[in-house]
Amino acid sequence: MARLHEARQVAAVQFLNGHAFRTPGFLVNPEVLRRIEPAGALDRLRTAQQRVLGSLLSSARVLRLVEREAIDGAGAYAPTDFLADVRRGVWTELTGAGPVRIDAFRRNLQRAYVETLAERVNGRQAASDDARALFRQELRLLGAQLDAAGARGGDGVTRAHLADARALVQRALDPTVPATMPASVPRPASDTVDESSDFGDGVNHLPTDVVCWPDYAIR
Repeated sequence: MARLHEARQVAAVQFLNGHAFRTPGFLVNPEVLRRIEPAGALDRLRTAQQRVLGSLLSSARVLRLVEREAIDGAGAYAPTDFLADVRRGVWTELTGAGPVRIDAFRRNLQRAYVETLAERVNGRQAASDDARALFRQELRLLGAQLDAAGARGGDGVTRAHLADARALVQRALDPTVPATMPASVPRPASDTVDESSDFGDGVNHLPTDVVCWPDYAIR
């Protein structure tokens, strides 16, 4: 019976990794979104996925797995295996040896993952006992993966995301770490330019009828 429960639990996590955490293409069809709104799809999907993560990575769930392992032994779904399966599903892009490219939807999911674990470790209702230890271990394991993958970022946004995620992990493990951009990530030169100006001199040289960021609208 214990083996049957384990198989069902493993299958459930695999289902969530393949459906809840994979970007649903049918919900982000650009031809549809361009006709109904200028923005919002990223936030909606993040909110939905964050709810799933919050429930899946609850302290109570992990402690139940700890108890089942204590009672059923090798026949139970070990909490370390459960957490590792979730981490692999959320951070699939870090596996392998090639360039790492992570799209905006997955970056949102991954930030939500780190924020959820950070809340479990340091939040107002932080986990206790084995659950806290296991969440900390997952953060350390993820940090090691991010260290290994940092140099393989295939584009600028992915490299910035990996560095930022590493900083978030470090801060979750040690709240005394300042919440600043890692020194290894140079600040883009464009960040120092007044965005209202063409030339960075503080004067807006664009014609007043030029719209740089048009909203989509039905006309």
